[in-house]
Amino acid sequence: MKLVFADNAMAWNGDTPKHGPLGGSQSACIYLSRKLVEMGHQVIIYNYTDGEPDFYDGVEYRHINNMKDDSNSDVDVFMSVRDPRLYQIWNGTGIRILKMQDDSNQPLPSLLTNPAIRVNNHNFLFVSNWQMKRLVRVFSYQSVYAWYILMGSGSQTFQWNFRYLYQTN
Repeated sequence: MKLVFADNAMAWNGDTPKHGPLGGSQSACIYLSRKLVEMGHQVIIYNYTDGEPDFYDGVEYRHINNMKDDSNSDVDVFMSVRDPRLYQIWNGTGIRILKMQDDSNQPLPSLLTNPAIRVNNHNFLFVSNWQMKRLVRVFSYQSVYAWYILMGSGSQTFQWNFRYLYQTN
Protein backbone atom coordinates (compact mmCIF):
# COMPACT_ATOMS: atom_id res chain seq x y z
CA MET A 1 0.00 0.00 0.00
CA LYS A 2 0.99 3.61 -0.52
CA LEU A 3 0.27 5.87 2.47
CA VAL A 4 0.61 9.63 2.85
CA PHE A 5 0.68 11.56 6.14
CA ALA A 6 0.46 15.36 6.31
CA ASP A 7 1.44 17.48 9.32
CA ASN A 8 1.82 21.26 9.37
CA ALA A 9 2.86 21.69 13.01
CA MET A 10 6.62 21.97 12.72
CA ALA A 11 9.78 21.01 10.82
CA TRP A 12 10.85 17.41 11.46
CA ASN A 13 11.96 14.21 9.80
CA GLY A 14 12.90 10.68 10.78
CA ASP A 15 16.20 11.86 12.21
CA THR A 16 14.69 14.51 14.53
CA PRO A 17 14.16 12.26 17.61
CA LYS A 18 17.95 11.72 17.76
CA HIS A 19 18.69 15.45 17.96
CA GLY A 20 15.85 17.41 19.52
CA PRO A 21 12.36 17.62 20.94
CA LEU A 22 9.39 16.38 19.00
CA GLY A 23 5.64 16.35 19.60
CA GLY A 24 3.69 13.18 20.30
CA SER A 25 1.83 13.24 16.98
CA GLN A 26 5.06 13.63 15.06
CA SER A 27 6.79 10.87 17.06
CA ALA A 28 3.83 8.59 16.42
CA CYS A 29 4.07 9.30 12.66
CA ILE A 30 7.76 8.45 12.64
CA TYR A 31 7.39 5.16 14.50
CA LEU A 32 4.25 4.08 12.68
CA SER A 33 5.80 4.96 9.30
CA ARG A 34 8.94 2.97 10.03
CA LYS A 35 6.84 -0.05 10.96
CA LEU A 36 4.71 0.29 7.82
CA VAL A 37 7.86 0.43 5.65
CA GLU A 38 9.19 -2.70 7.42
CA MET A 39 5.92 -4.38 6.44
CA GLY A 40 6.56 -3.50 2.78
CA HIS A 41 4.42 -0.36 2.40
CA GLN A 42 5.46 2.93 0.79
CA VAL A 43 5.11 5.95 3.11
CA ILE A 44 5.41 9.66 2.27
CA ILE A 45 5.20 12.35 4.95
CA TYR A 46 4.52 15.99 4.07
CA ASN A 47 5.60 18.54 6.67
CA TYR A 48 7.96 21.47 7.04
CA THR A 49 11.03 19.34 6.40
CA ASP A 50 13.94 21.30 4.99
CA GLY A 51 15.02 21.17 1.37
CA GLU A 52 14.42 18.50 -1.21
CA PRO A 53 12.64 15.21 -0.53
CA ASP A 54 14.70 12.99 1.72
CA PHE A 55 14.53 9.43 3.05
CA TYR A 56 14.99 8.21 6.63
CA ASP A 57 14.50 4.54 7.46
CA GLY A 58 12.75 4.05 4.11
CA VAL A 59 10.19 6.83 4.73
CA GLU A 60 10.11 9.72 2.26
CA TYR A 61 9.79 13.25 3.68
CA ARG A 62 8.60 16.08 1.43
CA HIS A 63 7.95 19.75 2.13
CA ILE A 64 4.29 20.48 2.80
CA ASN A 65 4.25 23.27 0.22
CA ASN A 66 4.53 20.56 -2.44
CA MET A 67 1.50 18.66 -1.18
CA LYS A 68 -1.06 20.54 -3.25
CA ASP A 69 0.90 19.87 -6.45
CA ASP A 70 1.09 16.17 -5.57
CA SER A 71 -2.48 15.89 -4.28
CA ASN A 72 -3.84 14.18 -7.38
CA SER A 73 -1.56 11.20 -6.81
CA ASP A 74 -2.90 7.71 -6.46
CA VAL A 75 -2.53 6.52 -2.87
CA ASP A 76 -4.30 3.96 -0.73
CA VAL A 77 -4.51 6.10 2.43
CA PHE A 78 -4.12 9.83 3.09
CA MET A 79 -4.01 10.90 6.75
CA SER A 80 -4.08 14.50 7.94
CA VAL A 81 -2.49 14.80 11.36
CA ARG A 82 -4.72 17.05 13.49
CA ASP A 83 -5.53 19.76 10.93
CA PRO A 84 -8.75 19.38 8.89
CA ARG A 85 -7.54 22.00 6.41
CA LEU A 86 -4.88 19.58 5.17
CA TYR A 87 -7.56 16.93 4.74
CA GLN A 88 -9.40 19.28 2.39
CA ILE A 89 -6.34 19.89 0.18
CA TRP A 90 -5.78 16.25 -0.79
CA ASN A 91 -7.63 15.41 -4.02
CA GLY A 92 -6.05 12.07 -4.79
CA THR A 93 -7.54 8.62 -4.62
CA GLY A 94 -7.73 6.44 -1.54
CA ILE A 95 -9.22 6.57 1.91
CA ARG A 96 -8.87 9.95 3.62
CA ILE A 97 -8.50 9.97 7.42
CA LEU A 98 -8.32 12.85 9.88
CA LYS A 99 -6.28 11.98 12.99
CA MET A 100 -7.50 14.02 15.95
CA GLN A 101 -6.05 14.26 19.42
CA ASP A 102 -7.25 17.64 20.69
CA ASP A 103 -10.43 18.31 22.64
CA SER A 104 -13.36 19.84 20.77
CA ASN A 105 -12.81 23.31 22.24
CA GLN A 106 -9.25 23.58 20.88
CA PRO A 107 -8.47 25.60 17.73
CA LEU A 108 -7.94 22.77 15.22
CA PRO A 109 -11.02 20.64 16.05
CA SER A 110 -13.17 23.76 16.26
CA LEU A 111 -12.47 24.27 12.54
CA LEU A 112 -14.92 21.41 11.95
CA THR A 113 -17.77 23.84 12.67
CA ASN A 114 -16.89 25.75 9.48
CA PRO A 115 -18.93 24.29 6.57
CA ALA A 116 -16.10 25.06 4.13
CA ILE A 117 -13.66 22.98 6.19
CA ARG A 118 -15.93 20.38 7.77
CA VAL A 119 -14.69 16.91 6.88
CA ASN A 120 -17.32 15.24 4.74
CA ASN A 121 -15.88 11.78 4.19
CA HIS A 122 -16.12 11.09 7.91
CA ASN A 123 -13.09 8.91 8.55
CA PHE A 124 -11.43 9.74 11.85
CA LEU A 125 -8.65 8.30 13.97
CA PHE A 126 -8.68 9.37 17.62
CA VAL A 127 -6.28 8.81 20.50
CA SER A 128 -8.93 7.64 22.97
CA ASN A 129 -12.41 6.21 23.11
CA TRP A 130 -13.56 9.18 25.23
CA GLN A 131 -12.32 11.69 22.67
CA MET A 132 -13.85 9.78 19.79
CA LYS A 133 -17.31 9.73 21.35
CA ARG A 134 -17.07 13.37 22.46
CA LEU A 135 -16.09 14.82 19.08
CA VAL A 136 -18.69 12.77 17.20
CA ARG A 137 -21.35 14.09 19.63
CA VAL A 138 -20.12 17.71 19.85
CA PHE A 139 -19.88 18.15 16.07
CA SER A 140 -23.16 16.29 15.43
CA TYR A 141 -21.85 13.84 12.89
CA GLN A 142 -24.72 11.66 11.72
CA SER A 143 -22.58 9.28 9.71
CA VAL A 144 -18.97 8.64 10.67
CA TYR A 145 -16.38 5.91 10.71
CA ALA A 146 -14.00 6.34 13.61
CA TRP A 147 -11.28 4.36 15.29
CA TYR A 148 -9.24 5.05 18.32
CA ILE A 149 -5.74 3.91 19.13
CA LEU A 150 -3.94 3.22 22.36
CA MET A 151 -0.29 4.22 22.17
CA GLY A 152 2.38 3.27 24.62
CA SER A 153 6.10 3.66 24.31
CA GLY A 154 8.54 0.92 25.07
CA SER A 155 11.91 -0.09 23.66
CA GLN A 156 11.89 3.10 21.57
CA THR A 157 8.85 1.95 19.62
CA PHE A 158 5.18 2.74 19.80
CA GLN A 159 2.81 -0.12 20.33
CA TRP A 160 -0.34 0.56 18.28
CA ASN A 161 -3.56 -1.14 19.28
CA PHE A 162 -6.52 -0.22 17.13
CA ARG A 163 -9.72 -0.64 19.08
CA TYR A 164 -13.40 -0.19 18.52
CA LEU A 165 -14.95 0.70 15.21
CA TYR A 166 -17.54 3.38 15.89
CA GLN A 167 -20.17 3.82 13.25
CA THR A 168 -23.22 6.04 13.46
CA ASN A 169 -26.15 5.77 11.11
